[in-house]
Amino acid sequence: LKNCIKIKKLTLNLESTQNIDALKYLTKLEELEIKAEGNDKLSYAGLSYCKNLKILDLVSDVSSEVLKHLKNCSKLEKFDLQSKAVFNVKLNISNFYGIKKLHNLKKLSLCGGIKLLESNSKLFID
Repeated sequence: LKNCIKIKKLTLNLESTQNIDALKYLTKLEELEIKAEGNDKLSYAGLSYCKNLKILDLVSDVSSEVLKHLKNCSKLEKFDLQSKAVFNVKLNISNFYGIKKLHNLKKLSLCGGIKLLESNSKLFID
């Protein structure tokens, strides 16, 4: 991916990949779709390089591992997460892992083992 720095949209099907660190080369990336169901060894640290990311669609079996790497994705407008993991969501943007810095976030979709405990946010959950 080093030579593909102009990519703006990328879809990854990751069954046995260990990390997505190569995303650091895609400085213009705006849309990312990751399908990593059944891959519990995948590190999501590479998401922290995606500073221009606006749309993230993620199908994964992990929970907070993904969320803690989103804090640098400050331009994120849409985040769809489908996971079998259990989330206890107290949807207060100030304490929902890395999401508190996502000031441009307009849509948040969480699908899976979601337990909505409280919500005082302007976000809508589909």
